[in-house]
Amino acid sequence: MTEPSLGPVLSHSAGICKFSPNGKFFALCSPGGRKNRIVIKSASDYTTAHIFSCVSTISQIEWSPDSDYILCGMNAKSIVQVFSIWNPKEFSCRLTEGVAGLTHTLWAPDSRQILTIADFQLHITIWNLATNTQNVIKSPKLITQGIDFSTDERFLAVAHRKEAKDYIGIYAVHADWQRVKFFRVATTDLEAILWSPNDECIVARDNCIEYLFLVYSPTGTLISRYQAYERALGLKYCCWAPNGCFFTAGSYDEVCRVFNTVTWKPMAECEHDNKTIPTLLLQDKNHEKENEDSGNAPSLPKTVKIVKPDLTKYNPRIGIGSIAWSSESEYFATRYHFSLTQYF
Repeated sequence: MTEPSLGPVLSHSAGICKFSPNGKFFALCSPGGRKNRIVIKSASDYTTAHIFSCVSTISQIEWSPDSDYILCGMNAKSIVQVFSIWNPKEFSCRLTEGVAGLTHTLWAPDSRQILTIADFQLHITIWNLATNTQNVIKSPKLITQGIDFSTDERFLAVAHRKEAKDYIGIYAVHADWQRVKFFRVATTDLEAILWSPNDECIVARDNCIEYLFLVYSPTGTLISRYQAYERALGLKYCCWAPNGCFFTAGSYDEVCRVFNTVTWKPMAECEHDNKTIPTLLLQDKNHEKENEDSGNAPSLPKTVKIVKPDLTKYNPRIGIGSIAWSSESEYFATRYHFSLTQYF
């Protein structure tokens, strides 16, 4: 096992830094008093490729999916600036939400359209950089987790709230964002929607007060409903496996359940112990042999530091906080909120 090579320490502001999707560039917000500047560095040698200046303090940066552009959102001024990596002198763009305000910005999958979400979720504005046109989707319910594109990039699903009931709207990306379906969702307070990797269904997750998720077809047909228990804090994080065959749900009861997406029945329940966590140490074989010979081989399991949660606060640090699948869908890792440093 070769030793990993470490790059230089790069100072940045407010944790605003991101690699480009193609892995060739690294963008960061300048630290100190220059929080309106974005620095683009080469990911191979960390030399500076570009420096872009914005009109105000940067709140958010997002790379376009093709890595040709980067946007800088300035929520305080309701402005988004877009810069080109390959033609920085020939291309520049500024989008303004005006009095409606700005809370979040994201790219459409085609890398030529940008979605901005106004304050209080008044509307979503879709800005087309190629045609200089705009489209509007009214009254989205959620800022980030209630907006999801299908894998084939043809449709956008948006969560809505109307007359104290939850709905999902399906919008055609290549038909001027026309709404093609609008259906009721049987949740108490919809908190997230997730397209399946094969675009055959959409999972609607209820809020943390209930352990409930429902599976709908894009036409609005209810496929499945699952509720593990009642009268206790429920779901905290859900995600799909990349191959679409499995769906994982982490909850406040410290269990990660894995579902077969054909039957929608739990095929495994991975429990997490908050007292003693077995720890697997990966080492180079030569180093491992040296440790055994010297009598310094680590003993397992290891006891790790546990953080006692404050149960009086909203969304206490208990349960499964995040889940990540391997690209082959053979393994998945979970973050257990009782411990700040351990992953399963």
